[in-house]
Amino acid sequence: MITEGRIRARLRQETVQAMKAKEVSELSACRSASAAIDNARAVPFDDRPQAGSVEASAVGVGATEVARRVLTEEDMRRVVAAEMRELMETAISLEGIRTDRSAQLRAGAEALERVLS
Repeated sequence: MITEGRIRARLRQETVQAMKAKEVSELSACRSASAAIDNARAVPFDDRPQAGSVEASAVGVGATEVARRVLTEEDMRRVVAAEMRELMETAISLEGIRTDRSAQLRAGAEALERVLS
């Protein structure tokens, strides 16, 4: 059995806290980071079994399913850090233009920083 891991658990905690506090920007950042981890676990298209003709196609429920990749704690940390960097870079680029949106993005980045600490 694969355990959830510290990063995923901290991300879930931050998500719950943001929901309770009604912090939309933090909640959005946490959900986005969680989705990015899920996407990183996806198997590349080339690794999946390919069907040829209809007669050679797999038959039955789940016949074409493949196991998702297992990410290490460090892999998940890199994914969350990349999400945090992207939020901060966007927040910096919006300074002086859309200060309200910049502040929201910074709040989301701070939530992800807490996940990584």
